[in-house]
Amino acid sequence: MLIFGGVVLIAFGVISYIRTSKSFIKIVREHYSVNTNKNHGGLFLKGFLLNFVNFGVLAGWIATIVIAQAVTTHKNGVLLFLATVLITLFTTDLLKIFLAKRLKSNLTPRFIIKTKKWVSILIIGFGVILLLQGVFPKGIQKGLDKIETLEE
Repeated sequence: MLIFGGVVLIAFGVISYIRTSKSFIKIVREHYSVNTNKNHGGLFLKGFLLNFVNFGVLAGWIATIVIAQAVTTHKNGVLLFLATVLITLFTTDLLKIFLAKRLKSNLTPRFIIKTKKWVSILIIGFGVILLLQGVFPKGIQKGLDKIETLEE
């Protein structure tokens, strides 16, 4: 299983690295494209409906309600728990919007390309590690044991 996972990660990393190198012009076009006015109400409705249809979101909220009922003993505990969850989600979304607006000026095409290439290289590295663990499991375990004895 480790060998298969390692090969998949290596293949994905190599393909991603090659595509990143070829997509420089596309990234530059997206960076310098003219912004159009977006219908925020329509975007909100589209996002709401997509999340409404998504089974994962529904399962997540059902799990949240079940956990709230198991954790709280107060009469209004479930409502308080759900309100806390919603406020936390709303606050983190506002924080993400704020950070995205601050980072937008720093995301030059050159920075995006370099970041994508480094991420591809990291994925290849993790794939190689998985592959080595699958091919040489005893050798990897001996190396880990030596590290543990050095720490003691």
